[in-house]
Amino acid sequence: MLKRTLYILDDPSREKHVHEYVIEGLKERGFFPIILYFWKAHNRVSTYEDKGFLTIYLSSSTKRNRGFNPWFLWKLLFIVRSLKINVMHVQRHRLMQYGALASWITGVPLIYTVRSTNILRNRKRKIVFRMLINNISRIICVSEDVARSLQESMELPHIEIIYNGINTKDYNVPSVNKEQARGKYHLPKSGFIYGIVARLKKAKDHPTLIRAFATFCHLNNPNAYLAIVGDGPKEKALKQLVNELGINEKVLFLGRIEPNEVPIILKAFDVFVHPSFREGMPMAVLEAMSAGLPVISNECPPIKEILGPNGEYGIICKSGDVQSMADALEKVYYMNNSKLSELGKVGRKRVIDSFSKEQMVEKTIKIYDEVIKSTENLE
Repeated sequence: MLKRTLYILDDPSREKHVHEYVIEGLKERGFFPIILYFWKAHNRVSTYEDKGFLTIYLSSSTKRNRGFNPWFLWKLLFIVRSLKINVMHVQRHRLMQYGALASWITGVPLIYTVRSTNILRNRKRKIVFRMLINNISRIICVSEDVARSLQESMELPHIEIIYNGINTKDYNVPSVNKEQARGKYHLPKSGFIYGIVARLKKAKDHPTLIRAFATFCHLNNPNAYLAIVGDGPKEKALKQLVNELGINEKVLFLGRIEPNEVPIILKAFDVFVHPSFREGMPMAVLEAMSAGLPVISNECPPIKEILGPNGEYGIICKSGDVQSMADALEKVYYMNNSKLSELGKVGRKRVIDSFSKEQMVEKTIKIYDEVIKSTENLE
């Protein structure tokens, strides 16, 4: 029997490697994955559509409705029934509401992947979640901390923990060396570069990193630079902070880059820094470790799940602590090359052993098979 799956996303801008790995894994194992977007995206085309997957948009607009739209539910029901979908998979709270109602009406099972610890951040969300929970066949959490945050809000059955997976081979780019990567992005060829790749938003806590870097720079380290990759709502404020601290020549804002460029920009860095205080399971950290970079991060629980509770696979700082971060920046700056290289190798092996895309895909597809089989048994 052809198993048709509906993989539901916001818009093409929400595409991530983890989605691609699961979708391609489903196809390889005899499923027929169909990608459903609720909205279009500005200047973005679906990479899955380019690869030949059946792709559907519920709306031709790029605007996201904040309230519930019954018209979207009606169209989702039409798609589920007309395409004879066997299982639906959603990734976000807002889309989960439509998926859960569609599951209740059609009997098609719903899988819900939770990628953040704050999805039930207000009373309204908790009420909606309690109302719809019985229409969700299985919940996947991307870290133990995400699962814990859900369980603290309410007792939930059917929770599975499946870590985000990554293809480490994509981050081994022998055709590009450090000098070439720095030249491509106009970075100092001889400097010691700390790098971060992340949205410029509050949860990523760039201000702590910038202040820590300023503290470190004032210790007379003229060869140190900080490269900030990404865009977002905090960009103006961060640039203003850099200006106030007088480190404009040391902090380089590179803007947003395409996902396929990330392995190249990582080649330009000496150390990767990730000061985020809230995460589900940070792909940026896994990407940096896959590239063999030493990682400095903080004690955010999901990050500790990656780096080890005592920093066995990276350097862990106190969250929001400028001096702790500055000490870590200084520590790696004065490490010899062989020590830095060894730290990077240990991190890369950690990802290969525990966060591979193969493990993630196999565990996810097992859940697909289980929920489809349980539905068949009820018929």
